[in-house]
Amino acid sequence: MKNKELLIIAGLLLSVYAHAQTITYSDNWHKVQTSYGYIDLGPHNADWAHIYTDRPKFIFNKDVYLHNGVLSSYSSSNLQLRTNGTTRVFVDNSTGNVGIGTTDPDEKLEVNGNILLPGYRKLTQKSGSYYYSELLTTGHGQGAGWMINAKYDESGDPPSNVTYAVNPGNYNTGAGYLDFDGNGKRWTFYTAPTSTGVGQSVAFRAIAIFDDSHVSLSASGNAHDFFLNSSANLGLGTSTPSEKLEVNGTIRSKEVKVEASPWPDYVFAEDYDLMSLAEISHYIADNKHLPGMPSAEEVAKEGVALGKMNAKLLEKVEELTLHVISLQNQLHQQQLEIALLKKSE
Repeated sequence: MKNKELLIIAGLLLSVYAHAQTITYSDNWHKVQTSYGYIDLGPHNADWAHIYTDRPKFIFNKDVYLHNGVLSSYSSSNLQLRTNGTTRVFVDNSTGNVGIGTTDPDEKLEVNGNILLPGYRKLTQKSGSYYYSELLTTGHGQGAGWMINAKYDESGDPPSNVTYAVNPGNYNTGAGYLDFDGNGKRWTFYTAPTSTGVGQSVAFRAIAIFDDSHVSLSASGNAHDFFLNSSANLGLGTSTPSEKLEVNGTIRSKEVKVEASPWPDYVFAEDYDLMSLAEISHYIADNKHLPGMPSAEEVAKEGVALGKMNAKLLEKVEELTLHVISLQNQLHQQQLEIALLKKSE
């Protein structure tokens, strides 16, 4: 042998002697034995290659790479990943359920702890050509939150009849749920009847619409109960409000405060052009209503503006007051003249 090979063999022999090692060979095994235990290495049968030891643990002081990427438990054993002696990930051999922080998972994934999803991340299931995003985070800041049960295609766009729903569970919508109708392009919040004891009160901090649509609330299923359009006109009992508040029904109130301007004190100004009673009489004969007042046809078509009408009514009262004062003055003057005539007789 060459000197180099002799040195290697001598070194191995010294190493074995120093650590009280014995190495034995058989048809199936290479056994390395020390005073602490043994390791058996070799193909024990035609299907498997084995590494056995009588020690409780293996220690690898380097990274371990799997050539085909498969890590599996043997036979009926469960697969466990541990750190510091504690099982962190558990895969049940019989069910395939995965537990994180638990060794008894009841579902395909059970996490005993908090889960953090960064913004714009989702948990998704797929059926056919559509994805059903069961839980989607929508970032941070204004508009941040969750989207649940969102159906969309591979392009990421929802179909025309998309339905978004937020509810307590697939089989428990009795407590109420929030639904988006893609055909009608509207959100609807459904609550259970009060007799069920659930869904009896719903509090909204704010409802915001970021397009040209509308907001409607209903207690009877009628979308006209409460209707706020994109012009910020509110309709009660109507879905076509043309004013800031339009009510299709009766209003009952303790008091109504109406701001009207100008207020008709101008009637008492010295330069006010007061129509004579004769002029008013001719106007009424021709138009069948007082001057400056709307006709019955106009009121039936346009309604009455309370502030303007109250001002007009006060204007007529003030004009009437001036006429009464004028008539009183005339009457007083006539009485004086009559008294003078009686004295002169």
